Amino acid sequence: MRVSKFLILLPLLALLNACSSEPSIKGTWEASDGRPVTLVFGEGSANWSVEMFGQSVAISGNYTREGNRLKIKDLELPGSKDMAKMLAPKIASINLEVGVDAMVNFKNDDEMILTGDKLVDGAYRRVTKK
Repeated sequence: MRVSKFLILLPLLALLNACSSEPSIKGTWEASDGRPVTLVFGEGSANWSVEMFGQSVAISGNYTREGNRLKIKDLELPGSKDMAKMLAPKIASINLEVGVDAMVNFKNDDEMILTGDKLVDGAYRRVTKK
């Protein structure tokens, strides 16, 4: 009797677990709203790049994700700040010491919306998974 109840509950528990888990943020994401922005999330590392006029501005840091909150710290903007100001004023104007604190909302496994921080605000579509 106990075994049959367990066998009935096991698929139900597996289904509930699958429904409650959020998609992974790991992978490469491109802005789906026309901005020339790419985000790459790896094992704790985050990288942005903005491409305009044949030039690229990049920023990197370390991220943590707890539920739908995304925090990125230890930000670095290698290269020329003047180039960053010209190509990507949002990136050039951020305070690297403060970092990013944003909310992640998934539409599905391959589409997400980031809100709450001007550096990453927007809609993104997954290009590759890691």
